[in-house]
Amino acid sequence: LERLHRAPRGRNGELEQEARRTIVLRLVVGLRPLVEGIAQLDSEIAHAVRTYPDGALFLSLFRDPKTTLTAAELVAEIGDSRARYPRSAALEADAGMCAVAIESGKHRSASFRRACDHRLRDAVATLADSSRHHHPWADDVYRRARARGCDHPHAIRILGRAWLRVIWRMWQDHVPYDPGRHGGLQRLLAQGG
Repeated sequence: LERLHRAPRGRNGELEQEARRTIVLRLVVGLRPLVEGIAQLDSEIAHAVRTYPDGALFLSLFRDPKTTLTAAELVAEIGDSRARYPRSAALEADAGMCAVAIESGKHRSASFRRACDHRLRDAVATLADSSRHHHPWADDVYRRARARGCDHPHAIRILGRAWLRVIWRMWQDHVPYDPGRHGGLQRLLAQGG
């Protein structure tokens, strides 16, 4: 080890370090316009959601008023045609949050729904996963699903289905989300949770 320390050092290390530094600085210069463009798009999306007639309904689902991307995804995927989803079950099926029944002869089973609107599924899953951290009723639904033996993605779909029932009702009634009116929260509070 001592011989290695006494060995003459070349300039390769210094040159390599300088080359790496130059590459990183050029990448940073190239990334600045991209970051600014992304910020501009975020701003435009936030403005579009806030000015959309149902935008306030979907923005009311999120605790942080700056959270607009998932609300925008929900607005874009659900749309404003209330006739498209006459019941909450139609919205749940379109979002892939409910199982599909498979029947063959005497055999019946339920399976993961693959044929669905995948962007809507992702938006609802994002809402469900983030909401369990700050909505007591959502955390309760998630924990009960996990206690029954469901894995994380399945528990998120169960919570997503509960959220879609809430979203469908508030969307049909044109009423923003109010946790005080939510039946799941009221039951949880009545139980002392």
